[in-house]
Amino acid sequence: MTPVIATLEEMLIGRTARPPAESLAGWEPERQGTGWLSCPRCASTVGAFEADLDGCTRCREKQLRWDRAIRLGRYEGALREQVLMLKYSRWRPAGVHLGRLLGEALAARMRAEGLEPVGAVLIPAPMSWRRRTSRGLDHAGVLADAAAKAMGCRVVRALHRKHGPAQASITASRRGKNVSKTMRCRRGVGLPLDSTVVLVDDIRTTGATLTEAWRALEAGGLVAKVARGPEAPVGRRWVATLAVVDGDSSGGIKG
Repeated sequence: MTPVIATLEEMLIGRTARPPAESLAGWEPERQGTGWLSCPRCASTVGAFEADLDGCTRCREKQLRWDRAIRLGRYEGALREQVLMLKYSRWRPAGVHLGRLLGEALAARMRAEGLEPVGAVLIPAPMSWRRRTSRGLDHAGVLADAAAKAMGCRVVRALHRKHGPAQASITASRRGKNVSKTMRCRRGVGLPLDSTVVLVDDIRTTGATLTEAWRALEAGGLVAKVARGPEAPVGRRWVATLAVVDGDSSGGIKG
């Protein structure tokens, strides 16, 4: 988003909340590494030392469309308030602040696995133009832009989304069907096949939206289909969200 558009948003919407850093005083992103608080493969909440890079009891035996997941924390308290400010109150500063924190966490995790953050490509979860107009802000895009700036990498808006009922209005059991086949790759977009690709969104409940996004990227030939077996490369497909709602958040491939 250009500085001009950001300035116009602030002029039209106005400052309606405290600065995010002030609102999040006393809150810190979850630690990453030894003693995980969330599974590094599916980002579900786990107890200390209950997960490793191969996953947790929830996802270890599942075939996922990604192999790494990261979050800033659980969907509660001050983090939840800031996510809601971003998502429904058009509060861009919340997205910029949290996106920067997400980018810093991503960069640290990638370096720990021997990957260079500068070579990553961040793809925001797409929003239909109708919903973008009604919401007044592309929240996943704001997060991705801020995260990429912190990492020194680039953002590619690779996906288009057909309008439909919002996932928040659908029961968890129907979210996969609601979002199925609603995304496609934009024309003229290309990615190096060896890129570390990161899909970015605000919150994750069932994982249906991000699973559909990976399906669309595969169908459009921007990423290879899910690899299987011991020779499959690991660590090249990531999802990054601010928060995960406790529950079935694995985003596994059924069947």
